[in-house]
Amino acid sequence: MPLKLLSPGGGSVLLQANTTSLDYTLTVPAVTANVVTTGDSNTITSGMLSANSVTSTQLSSSSITAAKLSSGMIVKSTSYCSGYGSGARTQSSAQAWYTITIAGTSKDSNYPASNANIRYFDKVRTDTHLRIRSYFPIYITPGGTGVGFRVRMVLSNVSATFNDDNNYFTVGILSTGQAERWGALGYGGDNVGIVTTYYDTQYSDNSSSVLSYSGRLHYYFQGWTWASSDTAFWIDFDNTYPKYATWTVEEYIP
Repeated sequence: MPLKLLSPGGGSVLLQANTTSLDYTLTVPAVTANVVTTGDSNTITSGMLSANSVTSTQLSSSSITAAKLSSGMIVKSTSYCSGYGSGARTQSSAQAWYTITIAGTSKDSNYPASNANIRYFDKVRTDTHLRIRSYFPIYITPGGTGVGFRVRMVLSNVSATFNDDNNYFTVGILSTGQAERWGALGYGGDNVGIVTTYYDTQYSDNSSSVLSYSGRLHYYFQGWTWASSDTAFWIDFDNTYPKYATWTVEEYIP
């Protein structure tokens, strides 16, 4: 039987049950509050939700779009570490791009089983870009010239693909890296410091591909020594003076 509630304003609210052959019990909390219905909007407040009560499983895949999020908002961040020791020790005088090894003791665990000098990142959205901030110790001797540094990336989680450098692209707008092959650090004699870089896939020849990609991608780092007369010691130097590199990958709303 419907229950009609009269309002002092002259109207009424009719409570009416759906047709059913079963019995149900609706328990109204013993608090002064409002009843929330499917026709409501802007009724639920943050105080009505417990911490972590709404997760991605309660949201449709397209319910939160970039238009509803602030530009620059970080949606995911992962920190990495090269570790120290021989696995994070690259010594080179080569005038060619060479891999900077990041497989030292106490390294992070975000690498494929086939190659610990590669790292992966799990990109969660198809409307985001990536920022890579890195801090790599280096010693150059005798320091007559300098070194270069760049990031290589592939948008794939297929082993045969990410284990073949031919499938990678260079992050950035220049194939020779942010500071060319000599300007990351050097000149002026023996030089020691930390190569600090910032790469953003929004400023890359593959910008649109990264933006629309979601899933696991892979990347690694390369160095270049400008002259054969110089030797670059990336990250760890020796067992007496161990060092390590760190970096962060951020996924953000452009």
